[in-house]
Formats: sequence, structure tokens, C-alpha cells
Amino acid sequence: MVCVADNHQPGMVPRYMVIDGQQRIVTLSILLSALRDAAESAGQSDLAAEIEDNFLLHRHKKKLERYKVVPRQRDRQS
Repeated sequence: MVCVADNHQPGMVPRYMVIDGQQRIVTLSILLSALRDAAESAGQSDLAAEIEDNFLLHRHKKKLERYKVVPRQRDRQS
């Protein structure tokens, strides 16, 4: 995986642009989303919330800053 810092600013979540390894990160995010959904379906709401809070979302951020992984503009629709 190759990444580069993307315009760090005080008070904001640090962002990195992934140069190589995007597919792996997106695939891992999809897997974590599926695990979260399976945990929720199995009545494990604490585990589902833990997966979402630790790996998928920044709970108190807004718009795109809320997501820990944001695909490139052309891939977001998918």
C-alpha cells in the first residue's frame, strides 16, 4: 500500500490519498460492513456498533469526513 498525506489541518481528521492499494482497502471496508450487518442480524448490536465506530465511521464528523474510507470521485456511485 502506498499513500501520501492529503492537506492536514488542525482540528480535522488526518486524511491520506491512497496511491496503490485502493481495491484492498475498499474490499476490507465492504467485508467490515458485511460483518457489522451480520452481527446486527445475530443480535450482537454491541459488536456491530464497535465495528462501525472503530473501523467505518467517525461518529461526530459531517459529510465525507464522517467516513474512514472514501472512494475516488469516479468510484463513489458504485
